[in-house]
Amino acid sequence: MSNYVLDKSYRVAGANGVAAGIAVVATTNNDECDLPAAANAAKVLGITTHVQTRQGRFVGVRRLGIAVAQTAGVIAKGARVSVADSTGRIAQTKNPIFTTGVVGSNNALTFEFLERTLFSFGMTLSLVGGAPSQAYGWSIVNGGLQIRVATDGASAITETATSLIGKISADATLNKFLKATNTVGSTGAGVVSAETVSAGNIAQILNSIGVAEESASQAGDMIAVLLLP
Repeated sequence: MSNYVLDKSYRVAGANGVAAGIAVVATTNNDECDLPAAANAAKVLGITTHVQTRQGRFVGVRRLGIAVAQTAGVIAKGARVSVADSTGRIAQTKNPIFTTGVVGSNNALTFEFLERTLFSFGMTLSLVGGAPSQAYGWSIVNGGLQIRVATDGASAITETATSLIGKISADATLNKFLKATNTVGSTGAGVVSAETVSAGNIAQILNSIGVAEESASQAGDMIAVLLLP
């Protein structure tokens, strides 16, 4: 079986050099690399293939093919990965995440979009009230997901975060591609509000750098990653 790789040497910009198996990014200088400034960095050149402790010296960077990378935590085999932090380690790229409500009002919800093939970067998620005595339901409108929440006869929303979670979980169609949970710190007892939100982790999704060929059980594991072109 053929195995194609592309390695290139880059001069190290950082005073402390770079470790092996970390993601590095391009600098403004030609053929120079540095550690990423933060998580979900863009302009990732690839993964270093060896240690280079000296500033200004060259390090090998795997740009295409399979590289061995340092992890910042648990990663599932087959998951997409992105830059975890400013050390250049990798983390599992989360599915599209939408958040609504306010933790202090106990109506904060976190929605995870489970089916990426149905997700588009311009997609929105809306909690919709408005109609009197409205029952739960949902529909796709202009590429966005609209979830109708329960109201009373005067059109006031009566749906709590917890009750909406239960309805989505019991919905045999919607639960195949959407998961709803109470946001950490929110009890779910509060009534939800009508609002429209976009996915909050678009940068992470856009800046995925590869696919995990192996699983990682903890930070510091070294796993094979198939780099995305």
